[in-house]
Amino acid sequence: MLLATLILLPCSMQVTEYTARPAWEAAVGTVSTADFVGYSNGTFITNQYSGIGMTFTQGNDAVYVSSAFVVDGVGVNCNGDMEITFATPQNAIGIDFPGAIHINVYSGANLVHSSSNFAGSGAGFFAGLTSVSSFDRA
Repeated sequence: MLLATLILLPCSMQVTEYTARPAWEAAVGTVSTADFVGYSNGTFITNQYSGIGMTFTQGNDAVYVSSAFVVDGVGVNCNGDMEITFATPQNAIGIDFPGAIHINVYSGANLVHSSSNFAGSGAGFFAGLTSVSSFDRA
């Protein structure tokens, strides 16, 4: 699975799923963005985004430069799955990606929401969630 850009919104069991970034942005307002731009191809992403409250916990999520990431040409190859923890509870997450993606969000050990399967093949997709219940891991 490849991830292009991950976007978060801090806290505010109803969940709304989005496939259009403009609609998601209208719902959430100001966001923090992990865009992976500026890192060399193959760089493992772990705590580089701790300043915005995100830690990539598995240690195998590598920067991947590819035209499949239509937003900016840079994303992450997460080698099948990815886990991100958040320093503060979140109520929204959005991802630009190629291919397909499924998002699970948790509060502690409790599953808050398991998303639909977004997209399938190709590039230029967006998946987003807003949740009344906050989560601290995706």
